[in-house]
Formats: sequence, C-alpha cells, structure tokens
Amino acid sequence: MGLPPYSLPDMDWELYGWLCYSHRSIILKTLSEPLQPADIKRKARARHPSLAMSAGNVRDVIHLFQMRGLVRPARIRKRKHLRYELTELGLHCQQLLKQAEEWQ
Repeated sequence: MGLPPYSLPDMDWELYGWLCYSHRSIILKTLSEPLQPADIKRKARARHPSLAMSAGNVRDVIHLFQMRGLVRPARIRKRKHLRYELTELGLHCQQLLKQAEEWQ
C-alpha cells in the first residue's frame, strides 16, 4: 500500500521556483491588501526582524511582479500614493507558498 495519488495544481512551476527566493516570497506573502512598498517592507520586517530589505528592494521586486502578472496597481480614492494588490495569479501563487510553508 503506497501513498495516495497527489494531484499537482495547474501552475507555471518555473514562475513558482522564481518566487521561492526569500525577498520575493516574503513580499508576495505579505501582500494581503493594497499596500505601498514602504508598508510592505514594514510588515515583512515585523514578521522577519532579521530581514535586510529596503523600500527600494520592494519597489524593484514589485516591478518584476508586475511584469509577470502577479500584482497590479490599486488606486484608492483620496490616497496620494500608489498601492499594489495581487492579481488572481498572484493570489494563487501566494496560497501555494503559504501551503508549502505549513508543510515545512
């Protein structure tokens, strides 16, 4: 009697592997609502105090995420600065990363 069959989700596994680098995965897992890069950095560093990350690092990663369709700008009324939110693909990747973290 072996392990039960496991069905892998339909996913771009190259993209998932690209996301597994620490800053990228932390930023993606931190985006639970529309946030500015500085807010993402603050939340990420609160969860991981030893993390060396600047708002500039976050902006660079957010730009890469936009190019890959993981995040989109979210204009919020009466807010001067642009915030970013996850797309459907970003939410799917975030869920997979969080599930993988639970299995560790």
